[in-house]
Amino acid sequence: MVYFGTIMEIDKDKTYVFTLDCDMVSLKTKEEYYLGEQVSFTKKDIYKSSNVTKFVHTKQFKILSSVAAVFLFAVIIASVAFILGRGSVGFDERCMAVVSVDINPSVEFNINKNDEIISANYYNDEGKEIVESLDLKGMALQAGIDEVVAAAKQLGYINEDVNIVLVSATLYDDETDNSYAAQLKNVLQGIEGSNDGTSIMAVYIEDNTIFDYAENNDVTIGKALLYQYALSQGLSISLDDIKGSSITELLSLIEVQVDNLEVETQEPTTEEETTTEVAEETTTQATTTQTTTKATSSWTPKLNAYNSNGKLYFEWTPTKSSSITYNGKNYYGFKYCKIAYSKTDSTPTYPENSYLYYSSDYYKSSYIHKSEAGGKLESGGKYYFAITYVFENGSFSSNVRYLTAPTYASPTYVDFNPTLKVTTNGNSVTLNWDVSPSE
Repeated sequence: MVYFGTIMEIDKDKTYVFTLDCDMVSLKTKEEYYLGEQVSFTKKDIYKSSNVTKFVHTKQFKILSSVAAVFLFAVIIASVAFILGRGSVGFDERCMAVVSVDINPSVEFNINKNDEIISANYYNDEGKEIVESLDLKGMALQAGIDEVVAAAKQLGYINEDVNIVLVSATLYDDETDNSYAAQLKNVLQGIEGSNDGTSIMAVYIEDNTIFDYAENNDVTIGKALLYQYALSQGLSISLDDIKGSSITELLSLIEVQVDNLEVETQEPTTEEETTTEVAEETTTQATTTQTTTKATSSWTPKLNAYNSNGKLYFEWTPTKSSSITYNGKNYYGFKYCKIAYSKTDSTPTYPENSYLYYSSDYYKSSYIHKSEAGGKLESGGKYYFAITYVFENGSFSSNVRYLTAPTYASPTYVDFNPTLKVTTNGNSVTLNWDVSPSE
């Protein structure tokens, strides 16, 4: 939620703002603040150690008591004009929508009815670096996004491996004129596209309750939507993983098409499927095997994998049991699962292909691989990967992921001729030898 108020006092670290609700809050001081300025802010800007309190409390009362009543009245009138967008500068400060730009960095804009940026917030250190380097207030939304993308490229956040930008938007609240939604969607359509190797994808979120959810979890609306989608698909991923990953990594990890991004519900069953389910339910008391088989048969082996920061990240569906039903066959006696890989075989399996990692723990569901000289993967090589699940009575494999192995510097070899020197002194012997100059 966006709040509005007037600056009443500025200290070195804190700035005290009087809101229209007659509350006084302390914000983090910014260089551009000045006394009497009308500002907008979110919960993130408020000092966490400071509660929103009524102005009659000690610190606030001291401030307000020193302000003439006429000035206070003028401040309130100015704040009202500020909220309604009728300030002296003619800039509309009323928030109509929230727009996030996720790369990683992650930033978020509050925009007015003219599609102009009222304020810009950041959600990680990378976003902070960009927001603090740009003067975005008053800029048209599309121009602001262009500025953020250009800054991300200049700072190296957009590169050959990270090159997807997700722009997400939703209405600020239910009181926003619905006609503005159509206007915003048109703007988003104009934003989508590819430029100089960078893909910009845009999504409009109909359910604006996503904004409250995002604010409560300190994340952009775009990443909040991706997290909810991942949960709806039963993927094992944490909110911290969402926050710390780039959009390029996340779209690969959760395998979603942004153009149709929604928190999906189950497809309606056909009449034949419904009849089968009813028949099974009526025989539950006679035999519980049918119910168990039906539940486990929906299990699907799935591998997610991506390259990030010089490492390969693998996540897969664990069996969580020594026996399981898959594709109509009952497998028992879980032995292990292995990450099979190949440069040429597009459907790698074990033992037909080599393996990168294995685990005999049927709860194990992830592995991080760091490539290095002398390892199994060539620097920068392209490989097919899949999980092979092995049981006593058979095996099967997951989907396949095609990845580029991280690059690493080749080791530098130096000439080294070690020598050993032996020195005797009476009954003692001293040995001295050359130390290797490197690893």
